[in-house]
Amino acid sequence: MEGFPGYRGCYLLHREEDGQAHIQVLSLWNSPAAVEGFAGTDALTAVVSPAVADLMTDYDTEVRHETVVLQTVTGHGQDPATPTQEDPS
Repeated sequence: MEGFPGYRGCYLLHREEDGQAHIQVLSLWNSPAAVEGFAGTDALTAVVSPAVADLMTDYDTEVRHETVVLQTVTGHGQDPATPTQEDPS
């Protein structure tokens, strides 16, 4: 998606559950027209490259589109190579 007109970036979320990795991608776009330019006229069908699909045991084939109504994220997040310090209390 990088470099595609109207693409603003994404969040890649990860969690481990029952011994499996679960990944969620939240991509940000300038407009519904930009999404359609990327995904085609059926913008509810997930666009997953064959190389990425081969790495997964399962994935959603449909997507949801939502509108950001509040944004409070600052900075660029934590470097994933840096371990998170957990509060021992």
